[in-house]
Amino acid sequence: MSGKLAFLMNEAGVFWQGLIDELYASDIKLSIVPSKVAATTVNVADVAFTSLYGERVHGYLIQPQRDHTSPLVIDYLGYMNHLEDPMQFYHWPSIGFSVLVIDNRGQGGKTLDTSPYAMTYGKMPMGQGFTDPDDFYMKRVIADHLLELKIAHDLVASSGQPLFLRGGSQGGGLATMIGALSPYDLTAIFSDVPSQSNLMARIDARAGSYGVIGEYLAVYPEKRAAVERTMRFYDTQFFAAQIKAPVFASCGDQDTTCPMADYLPTFDQIQSPKELKVYTGHAHEGGGIARIRWEVDKAATLAQRV
Repeated sequence: MSGKLAFLMNEAGVFWQGLIDELYASDIKLSIVPSKVAATTVNVADVAFTSLYGERVHGYLIQPQRDHTSPLVIDYLGYMNHLEDPMQFYHWPSIGFSVLVIDNRGQGGKTLDTSPYAMTYGKMPMGQGFTDPDDFYMKRVIADHLLELKIAHDLVASSGQPLFLRGGSQGGGLATMIGALSPYDLTAIFSDVPSQSNLMARIDARAGSYGVIGEYLAVYPEKRAAVERTMRFYDTQFFAAQIKAPVFASCGDQDTTCPMADYLPTFDQIQSPKELKVYTGHAHEGGGIARIRWEVDKAATLAQRV
C-alpha cells in the first residue's frame, strides 16, 4: 500500500470510528410498537429511530409469535427498493428467526432525506455529495445502518442469540461494510451480488447506481481526485480485512450492474472464513429464490451451533 493510500485509509478509520462514537452516544428516541399491518402468523412491529442530522428512520421488526428470544437477521434492501409488505421477509420467522429491516433514506419509502447537501448532481440519491466523504449520501445510509446494528445487538444481547447480516445488491454491499465496521460479534454475513466494491472502476464503467458519478466526471474531469478520495472512505475492499464473521457471498458472472470482477477485490481481502458461489450464466438476479432458500437453511444450521 502506498504511503498516500495508507494515510487515507487511516483517515477513513478515524472518520468511521468518530461517527460510530457520535451515533452510539446519541439519544435515538427508539420506538418499537405493534404495527397496524395485518399479520396472523408473526408479530410485526413498527420501528422508528432518530439518526444522523435528525432524520427519522422507519422499518419493521418481524418476530415469530411463539418466541421473542430468537436469532435475529438484519436484512438490507437493494437500491431504490423500499418496505411495502412485511410478508416479503416471512421466510425468516418461518424458521424461528426475527428480522429487522429499515428503509434506506431517500429511496422512496417512509425514511426521508431532508438535510441539504453541499453539492448535488441530478436527483438520484447516489448523486449527492460525492466529492467530499463527509457530504456523501452513503455516509447517511451507513449511519442509519450502524444504529440499526446497535438496536439489533441490544435486542439479542441479554439472550445471547445469534446475529446475522444479509443483503443483496446495495444490501449486499451494506452487509459487507457494516460487518467490517461492527463493534459487535456477528454469527455470519450473507452478501449477494454485492455493490460497494471497486468503486472507481464502477464509476468509470458507469455500472449500476454509481453510473451517475461517472456521468458527472465526464462533465467535470477536474473533480476526479476529490471523487477518488471520497470513494476510498466507502469502498468495501479497503475495509474487508476487518471482518471477523464468516462471509457467504454470491455473484452472477454475467452481472453488469454489480460486476463480479468488481466484488473480487473485496472478497480477496476478507480474512475470516469465506465462500463465494458463482451463478454461471446469471446476471444481477444471481441465484434468486434458490439463493435465499440456501441462506435460510445455512443460517438455521449455524444458529444451532451457537
